[in-house]
Amino acid sequence: MIIMILLLLSGTAGALYYFFLYRGQGSEKASGKEITVYTVREVEHEETVEVSGNVEPVKEKELAFHTSGLVSKVYVREGMYVRGGKLLAEMDNSEQLYELEQVDYQIKEKELEGAKREIELLKMEKKLKEKKLEDLKLYTPISGLVSVVNMEEGDFVGANSKTAVIRVIDTSKLKATVEVDEVDAPEVKLGQKVLFHFDAFPDMEVTGRVSKIPIEGTVTNEGIAVLNTEILIDKPPKELHPGFSFTAEIIVKPAEKILVVNRDAILERNGRKLVFPATSVPGARNAPGNATGNAAGNTTRNATKRTSPSSETGKSIPQGNARNAGQRFPRPVRVEVEGYNDKEVRVISGVSKGDRLLSVSELMSKIQGRQNERAGKNPLSIFGFPSRRVPGATRRPSDGRTRTGSQEKR
Repeated sequence: MIIMILLLLSGTAGALYYFFLYRGQGSEKASGKEITVYTVREVEHEETVEVSGNVEPVKEKELAFHTSGLVSKVYVREGMYVRGGKLLAEMDNSEQLYELEQVDYQIKEKELEGAKREIELLKMEKKLKEKKLEDLKLYTPISGLVSVVNMEEGDFVGANSKTAVIRVIDTSKLKATVEVDEVDAPEVKLGQKVLFHFDAFPDMEVTGRVSKIPIEGTVTNEGIAVLNTEILIDKPPKELHPGFSFTAEIIVKPAEKILVVNRDAILERNGRKLVFPATSVPGARNAPGNATGNAAGNTTRNATKRTSPSSETGKSIPQGNARNAGQRFPRPVRVEVEGYNDKEVRVISGVSKGDRLLSVSELMSKIQGRQNERAGKNPLSIFGFPSRRVPGATRRPSDGRTRTGSQEKR
């Protein structure tokens, strides 16, 4: 009998100790650590297709003589600007001039004889001689800069040489042929804006446009189908030279203002995306570089009011009697998001610009830490009682009867 009384007193003392020591600590900060807060930001976003390559003249001509001979005159030098149709160089034509004079003499003789048929043949021969004489001259068909002169007066050059003797380039515009992947090709249209960035001038941004899209694609050595698309710079800066390398963005969708937030603010459960607004949560701190302020004049896109409990996007979701160590647990809000970059997601609806959202990873870690902390504080566990029973949870004692809360079912 005495033993039973002692056990009863010990159990009562333990229960009071548990109540005052453990339950009385419900209003304290569970870990003493702050929770990071992310602010919904508004940014300008444009969809682009990235390409790279080297610029080249909008027109270029590799010029060579159509016959062999000695170069007698060179009228240009490298760097000189020439207009289309200008004579650049010519070969020695003394032999061709002699042959032409001979034909003229023969025509006059036949005219005295009245031999009409022979006169006709000689005139045809004269035209051929004149053509050969003209082939000794080299003209440029385009206007531009002389970039290469590969001969000097007195040099012997062969007919239709594989190496051009003079090269003329038109740099009034610069173009480039770039590979556009078949996946991106449907988005690329004629006239779309192109932003060029040159390795030689890191701070320079040059604007161009899409000037030509082929009707037929090609397959690279890696087996990727591409469209060799031409992009053009209409007014290139003087600092740019043909051959310079670049990276560029073809703007397939103009800039628009969108909302973004850190990925860590999003919780995914059963196909739904949830966030936890940083309201009535002590110890919340802003993430570095994520101040609540945003650029003036920005507007909110597709924001949905959160006024009453609902399962719809942008509405508060009932949390029941959820508690967060004695403080109000933040009510989750359903949102709609899509990928943006490695660190952030684009917010379609559910929250507004400037909204402050809790770090999900830190929030979950804090909740788990509190649960673990409580699990180890029940002094009645030495008597075989559970660490802490969640209201509404069931336990099955050794006699086989099921108890729910403080009720028993026999």
